[in-house]
Amino acid sequence: MGYQTEINKLKATLASLEQKRDGLKKKIAQYRSLLSPIHRLLPEVLQHILHYAMPKPVNWFEPSSIPSTLSLASAIDFNKWGKQKFHALNHLVRLFFDRTGVSAFTLILDFGNKKLHNGWLPCLETLVRHSNRWRSLELRISRSVLEHSASIPIKGRLPILSHLDISGPLGESDPQFRCDLFTACPVLSSIELCPPSPFTDAACPLPWGQIRNLTLWGCSGIDGLSVLNLLQNVDSLTLQNFGASNEIYGGEHINSDVKRLVIHAECNAEVHCILTNATFPSLSSLDIRGDSRQPNDWTKWEEKPLVDFLIRSPCTITTLSLKYIPISDQQTIWLLQHLPMTLCLEEYFSTDDSSTANHIITHVFLDKLTVDHARASPSFLPKLTRIRLALHYDRLKKLALVKAVASRWITDEVYSLEIGLTSVESIDIVLIDSEDAQVQNLTEELQWMADAGLRVTIAALKLEEDKDE
Repeated sequence: MGYQTEINKLKATLASLEQKRDGLKKKIAQYRSLLSPIHRLLPEVLQHILHYAMPKPVNWFEPSSIPSTLSLASAIDFNKWGKQKFHALNHLVRLFFDRTGVSAFTLILDFGNKKLHNGWLPCLETLVRHSNRWRSLELRISRSVLEHSASIPIKGRLPILSHLDISGPLGESDPQFRCDLFTACPVLSSIELCPPSPFTDAACPLPWGQIRNLTLWGCSGIDGLSVLNLLQNVDSLTLQNFGASNEIYGGEHINSDVKRLVIHAECNAEVHCILTNATFPSLSSLDIRGDSRQPNDWTKWEEKPLVDFLIRSPCTITTLSLKYIPISDQQTIWLLQHLPMTLCLEEYFSTDDSSTANHIITHVFLDKLTVDHARASPSFLPKLTRIRLALHYDRLKKLALVKAVASRWITDEVYSLEIGLTSVESIDIVLIDSEDAQVQNLTEELQWMADAGLRVTIAALKLEEDKDE
């Protein structure tokens, strides 16, 4: 029996390696297809084009330059609008398009708050002629650029555009502005807007009904919530610095089938804005994260708006992620008691570089996480299968952590059904500012469960590295 078990493990390892091999073969084939247009370009033409993105001379056909040419083969980024040799650049861009065939690409145009320079018109017209190849479009432009006659031909010629990211200068307002360039985009499903974007009012229609992924950032609650009222089919909603102003939203309460909600916030108001004005009965994934670069600016967590939202929305949260927010262990426990179906718990805490205190993963929290098998039907997170925790090692209650995980590691399926507890399947632990020896020490404490099939991952994280991400 023991030999057969080892043989089965080796078979599983072999199958995994074969899957990785097949995946690498597919990636290599994709890379070759992306590189083929590059090889058709004349070296001198390619060098002139790439000069705008890489100031240092590069041998474009060196192996080390392949990643650069690969990314530039599928994306064009114009974000420097100084005094350029416009005619030469337009000629090179035309050659680039002529030699890259019909490959789809991402186009990034950053005009900032500048008006369209006449010298750029030929280049813009060349780009517009290839709008049928735009897969993703990122625009940082004023309304005057959209109104320009050079932009009009893209209307109805965006057959493969799937992602649109657009924003305009702050303070720009024109009640007479109209734009219908993006009304006919048959596969557009992802939009990112930064009000005051040109597309935040009814005068600038978008195919809102087909949008599945929406990101709103840097906007007041009134502007952002007005946009949300236009969309009823969004599955994934991401909000960043959303609704921090004291303005009161007077529109209709938002009721949508959003399944995944991500909130990037720097204060309670940015969390409360959406939770107070919306109901998401189909929500299954909730991710709330603060700013790791300024952790002390947000010092107190107010839980009532979130709990009220959960009570109002008859949803089943299966994935919860809390990162860099000033929530305490007791507040976390109170919150999780309203989420009995949580399957994945990812907790980070708000801290500065000098702090080594665990605000969430305390002895109190670990005791609550531990299942008492003398009691029938545990009520605290009975369906928890995946756990991800981040904490400081020097305050770590190792025995309490191991005990909590072990109490949820059940190999007997019959017993699992009897007590109403789903066995944990994986545990990921991130040790903040820890040494390799500390990672190894904790790994050894959990190794016996890893050998029995529990997926265990222990890693170290430097706060400075995380802040740079």
